Amino acid sequence: MDAKEKIISDAYAKYVWGNNPEQVKAFLISSNMIGEKEAGELLKKFRKNIAGPVRIEGIKTLIKSSLMMLLPFGFYVKCLSPENINFASSLPAKVFILVCVIGVYGIYRFINGLFMILNPESEKPKSIF
Repeated sequence: MDAKEKIISDAYAKYVWGNNPEQVKAFLISSNMIGEKEAGELLKKFRKNIAGPVRIEGIKTLIKSSLMMLLPFGFYVKCLSPENINFASSLPAKVFILVCVIGVYGIYRFINGLFMILNPESEKPKSIF
């Protein structure tokens, strides 16, 4: 691996670990081996390489958050079914509130997952690899 490839590899690692794209571009240009135009093209290539894993992570987030959103409904239906009517009357409200909080957090995660799928370039590459 020559020096230019090593600099590109280091810049990609910096990008993946969440450094600001402008900082990565400045790092590439400061090497005096890569011009500003080529550095911009490399950043575009880095973004495209990151988009796939971000989308996959977004799909996983959607699936997990969907289950979290359905948890309060399932809990409510299970506790109010005719065979468990006594259980429903003795169920502490705190448990149901906790399950509802999990459902609200699921809604937040669902929206975050949608953004990850629809616009992966806007998502910071964090701990994907």
